Amino acid sequence: MVKLNALWKFLTLFCVCYFLETITFTYLISAVQSIERQFQIPSRLSGTLMSSSDIGYVLTVVVLAYFGSRGNRARWIGAGCMLIAFACLLISLPSFIFPPDDHQANNVTLEKFAATANLITISEIDQPIKLIKHPTLGCAILEWLDKTRRLHPVGWIWSVENEIFSSATLKCGTSNDTFFKELPKLIQLELIPFLAGDYDTFANALVNRLNETKIPSNQMKLLYNHAKASYAFCDRLVNKLRTFIETVKCENGTTNQAAFAIILIGIIFIGVGHSMPWTLGMPLIDDYVKKRNTPLYFAGVFFIRILGPVLGFMLGSVCNRFHYDLSSMPGLDPTDIGWIGAWWLGFLVIFSLLLLPSALLFCFPPQEIPQKMESELQSQTEPMVQSTKSSLAKSEMKAFMQSLMIILRTPIYTITLIGRMFDTLAFKGFFVFQPKYIESQFDIPQYKANLFIGSLGIVGFALGTVMGSIIMRKLRLEGRKAAIYIACCSIISFILSVSKIALGCNSVLSEIGKLGKLNSFNYSNSCNEYCACDRQSLFPVCSASGQPFLSPCHAGCREIINTGSTLNFTNCLCLDTGNSASRSWCSENCNQPLAVYFILFTIGGVISGTSVIPGVLMVLRSIPVKLRSVGLGLSAFLISLFCTFPSPIIYGYIIDGTCLLWNKKCGQQGSCSIYDSDKLRNRYFGFNGILRLIGLFFDIAICYYAKDLRLMSENGEDDVRRTTNLKRSASLNFSQKFLMQILLISLCIFLLCECCSSLPLVITPGIAHLFPNFPYWPDSQSIPGFDPYLTPYSNWNVLKGFQPNDPKYYEFMQPIGLPKWVGVIINGIRVGNNGLLNTLLE
Repeated sequence: MVKLNALWKFLTLFCVCYFLETITFTYLISAVQSIERQFQIPSRLSGTLMSSSDIGYVLTVVVLAYFGSRGNRARWIGAGCMLIAFACLLISLPSFIFPPDDHQANNVTLEKFAATANLITISEIDQPIKLIKHPTLGCAILEWLDKTRRLHPVGWIWSVENEIFSSATLKCGTSNDTFFKELPKLIQLELIPFLAGDYDTFANALVNRLNETKIPSNQMKLLYNHAKASYAFCDRLVNKLRTFIETVKCENGTTNQAAFAIILIGIIFIGVGHSMPWTLGMPLIDDYVKKRNTPLYFAGVFFIRILGPVLGFMLGSVCNRFHYDLSSMPGLDPTDIGWIGAWWLGFLVIFSLLLLPSALLFCFPPQEIPQKMESELQSQTEPMVQSTKSSLAKSEMKAFMQSLMIILRTPIYTITLIGRMFDTLAFKGFFVFQPKYIESQFDIPQYKANLFIGSLGIVGFALGTVMGSIIMRKLRLEGRKAAIYIACCSIISFILSVSKIALGCNSVLSEIGKLGKLNSFNYSNSCNEYCACDRQSLFPVCSASGQPFLSPCHAGCREIINTGSTLNFTNCLCLDTGNSASRSWCSENCNQPLAVYFILFTIGGVISGTSVIPGVLMVLRSIPVKLRSVGLGLSAFLISLFCTFPSPIIYGYIIDGTCLLWNKKCGQQGSCSIYDSDKLRNRYFGFNGILRLIGLFFDIAICYYAKDLRLMSENGEDDVRRTTNLKRSASLNFSQKFLMQILLISLCIFLLCECCSSLPLVITPGIAHLFPNFPYWPDSQSIPGFDPYLTPYSNWNVLKGFQPNDPKYYEFMQPIGLPKWVGVIINGIRVGNNGLLNTLLE
């Protein structure tokens, strides 16, 4: 027998490695938003990035589970964790290899801009009023005219609006008028003769003289400092310089493809390493502990496994408080929309902590198999392994394929696997983008979203896992009783999850998105016409009354006051009240729905956690002991291939489909700035709810097959006998029951078709757009008592005498109070019965 102290040494090292290894998944989730913003990638590509770990996982999990179970499992687990450690180091390398974007502009770039920059264009000052109101030139011209005592030149044609202008009514700034604080002396002297002529001559002379003037180096540095900021104010030169620098980078081939590729490869290696601890560690523990104590051991491992993701989110919350280049950005803090956290820092921490305990696992000698366990394994594997001495490889492959066939013919394993596949497809992508969803929906910073998810939802799930093991042991949940308990937990979790679809709020981002819909997302107008705001990034500010703007530039703000904790923008030309704007003035009502969201999230985590241990034991006890590693490996392979790999990509496409405003990078689509909050919420939770509902049906189906399954039996021979009986009857029993269910479903569909064929079906405004080839019932509006917004059944007596005989007038119903897809299905059946389905689909 394995000595008790050796077992506890292994458990200690295994839990430490497993704890640190599981940090990587949630830390990757916390880093997604920063990676998107730094590398300017859309959510569908970041979803691909997150799914890449499943590439390595899928390609190796079954093979490593099979061969690892036949060797020194402790060393295999150590090798997997060590691979994860070095993969984390690889992921962090781009931060050292590639310098941050803000430092890429050099003196040559600035001199090139200074030599070619047009300081002003004639269209900006083609009228006197435009010259006096010009954001950066107006104050300098007005001051010069006042000094020369020619405030109203005689030759200029002044409108009534022009006449009211004076130095007292113009809001002139002092802090960021980087070039036009005053006109150069030489230009002042050259322009004085033109004041006696007409305005057009003066304006052309002014443009020519200014554009011939090269920007001094000290002023170029001042322009560049403003161009590096994450916010844009109303200064055409600064904004043009920012655009010019980005253009030069694109021309020089300065892209993020190499950095993206390095991170992608590192995440693939994480997937390879992740395939070993779970598939080898859990069966090893199950082999060497008493069956009645298995739930407690499993609960301890699951608790450690869940605390790892908690620490991952906590680590992400800490790292996201630092800027990605570890520099202090004036006036910019983690609460700002465009903040990019030091996502790479956490990977270095994981590498440093995981390396030593992974190496210590190599010190364990090959485990000794207890004599009782050895006899059980021999009795179970005799009928399925017919190895020949002539070909070891052939016998190994034959044994491997026979193992897979035995596992897949077990109804409990197969049905549970299908249910978990739908649950995982719903969960993985949902969980990956949950911080992004919370940030965009409730307008809270990244570090807070990660903190709330880690401290509330995942801790609740961990507590639920421990509670589930206690409930299972106290209530003696065996077989069908455990299956019913799992199904009840799934129903409650489904209801709690779907109810979040009603939790929305009017954040500043949603308000800016609504304004964009009204003007085709053109946020420029006459007050910021010459500020060059078109390509400036999102940095929401609001006036004192709460009027939102995409950025200080779009608010026409020309000055910045940095108070340390917040930025205040003044001398703004586009505000409804006052002349100052600030992010702190944006009013939101998201605190209450956010609190309800996390209350439901925490309760759902506890409920779901209580069903984890019964679910895992049900899978393990349904297959032979020798095949448990292979069974876990097979389920992990199929779930990764068909669920965890595509899920983030699918959710990425769903999220990108709700984007209202895209960033641009080198002429290509970058990351999304603003989402349609209502559409995002409905699609995000709607897709998740449909998949979880399908998985729920399989949880209910398990209740039939789990009658004789014993989860905490201490009798090994009884376990072998029950497993053998399951294997013998699996194929026939499962096939018969599956065929019966198919026939029952077919019969229900047939009866539904027959019932629907006798119903009067009416197109209502709710679904008219779904059937463009079918008009409204021509005479329905003239039928006394007909109300198209009532249920079809309430109109039965009204309509039954008006059913037309011509098939082209057959029309459709929308069941009130039910989703539209229900009406579509019912109407599809109705039309199919009348031979009109092909016409409908045309």
